[in-house]
Amino acid sequence: MISKDRNLRLPAVALIVAGLAIAFMAVWSVVHWPAMVPAIVTREAAGNHGASVVPRGVTAAAMPGVLLVLTVLLMAAPAWDRRLMARISPMSGQQHGRGQTRVLGASLVGLSIFLTTLHTGLVGMYTGASLPMEQLVGAAAGVMLMILGVYLPVGRPDTAFEGPRWEAFRAAQGPAFRIGGFALVVVGLATLGAALLRPSLAIIIGPAGVAVICVSILLVSTVKALRS
Repeated sequence: MISKDRNLRLPAVALIVAGLAIAFMAVWSVVHWPAMVPAIVTREAAGNHGASVVPRGVTAAAMPGVLLVLTVLLMAAPAWDRRLMARISPMSGQQHGRGQTRVLGASLVGLSIFLTTLHTGLVGMYTGASLPMEQLVGAAAGVMLMILGVYLPVGRPDTAFEGPRWEAFRAAQGPAFRIGGFALVVVGLATLGAALLRPSLAIIIGPAGVAVICVSILLVSTVKALRS
């Protein structure tokens, strides 16, 4: 899984953070296991469906397992991307910087923070702890978006394409990624603020902001490429 090419390896700091997060969640589950009720009902039986019951074992292992799987997938993603780009354009193997792996590493750090916070809150539901779930999860989501926003500009494509139109599209993404990164930090701050003041808004601001930024980057890059 660990590539010999340094440009295809995630930053060590990101892997360490993910490892610590997984270990923390595992320890948190073990420590609180005796105080956790055997299961909780997430949806009462009504109409044509029965009650939805989630055993404590599922919740105790879910988030650590999810983060472990995401870590493995993100570690493999740069190599998969290089193979895909090599099929799309023979020139794509000529330039490969560390931008992509830095963004993936930032994503892993953000996900570690988010999933750890979510895990803590979910375990608290079984122990009776009155944790402010909406505020905690919303704040963690805001922090994750801010981290991604800081690193997004360095994630612009750095592989060259043969076709002039495709190359123009790639070049246009540089400025778009810089603006998008700044916008993502703003969305993260807004999500964090909403989580602390009005959690119901954080659920809307975060996903909507990310969707608008992604679509805007695509549209701006496409328009500039077509005009070139």
